[in-house]
Amino acid sequence: MSHILTLTRFYNVVKDDGTGCCLGRLSFDGKPLFYNGQRICTLEDSDRNLMRGSLPYEKKYGITAIPAASYKLDLKTPSPRFSNNSFYRTVCGGRLPRLVDVPLFNGILIHCGNAPQDSHGCILVGINTRKGMVTSSKNVFKYLYDTVFKPYINDDEFYINIIRSYR
Repeated sequence: MSHILTLTRFYNVVKDDGTGCCLGRLSFDGKPLFYNGQRICTLEDSDRNLMRGSLPYEKKYGITAIPAASYKLDLKTPSPRFSNNSFYRTVCGGRLPRLVDVPLFNGILIHCGNAPQDSHGCILVGINTRKGMVTSSKNVFKYLYDTVFKPYINDDEFYINIIRSYR
């Protein structure tokens, strides 16, 4: 049985200097995800409308979100960057959720962080309590890992669908 984590991007801003951010909300198998009664959110670099299969806009290193599309998630491969970090070693054995075959990007992970500069193309998780940021990131990551990822670590059919839904 396949499982689907859905990231619905709902807010995006690109500033004059090229920086900015993109906020999203997570659902799992069609159900919204909450932590302590608050909706679990994501923070990424700005969505520059990189379309999978046709890339009309330029990717800018460290300030561009990955293209909205569906990607397989690898829950078994240790992260070279984070596997020695004590938090990740304790929570997930250094095996952070990794998106597979993202065009123009390598090593895209779901991990902790609070501000767009923590992202570098990856997806940060937390609660959106401050403009352009997520908070409680470590608590939310641990919760997600324990409830969404860990139970399915041996399943080969785990995907993330990234959807653009801006107002």
